[in-house]
Amino acid sequence: MNRDQDTRSFRENIKGMTALQKLEYFWTYYKWVFVIVIVAVVLIRFGISWLHDRKIETVLSVAPVNSGLLESGDAELSIRETLGLESEYEEVAVIPTLYANEETGEFDYYSQMNFLTRTQTGKLDILLMPERMAENFSAQEMLLDLTELLGKDNYERFGEQEDPHYLVIRDPGPAELFGLLYEPVCIGVPISATRLDEAKEWIMNGF
Repeated sequence: MNRDQDTRSFRENIKGMTALQKLEYFWTYYKWVFVIVIVAVVLIRFGISWLHDRKIETVLSVAPVNSGLLESGDAELSIRETLGLESEYEEVAVIPTLYANEETGEFDYYSQMNFLTRTQTGKLDILLMPERMAENFSAQEMLLDLTELLGKDNYERFGEQEDPHYLVIRDPGPAELFGLLYEPVCIGVPISATRLDEAKEWIMNGF
């Protein structure tokens, strides 16, 4: 009976109100209900996003130095196809944010910090870089020996190479795919790389 009276009273209260008055009425008496619902929706969406992100695994990260890419979707798709990735939880990362002087092979300050952070945490697997930079990194013993990573026979498939710590690729395909304006493009694997099987597979089948 009380509930029926409350319902009748509620209807009588709002019956003669304008739309703005109704809105003000609901906000005055029911605002905490709205707030609780909104907070609950936000928390649920955040929880779903958090659980989804936890499932995502980066399979390979590639950094093209001095890339002019505005967006990396095509390059990432190409790598995914080469590696045969199908799961939405397997991610390929293309990192077009490292910049260097091509003549000296030296990073600018911010790129150097970015590079060090990624290599120290094992989050950079492959570098695409100018030849001068590859020479510098090889001299500093910052790159893996590719004859060991790929195997000597596989390494020799890339033709005559001067240094076993990087590959010199003269085919224009990689430069076009990754928005690089220099040739040749050199491929190296940092000694801190952790996803070596995937790096090997992409190098062997992507070039």
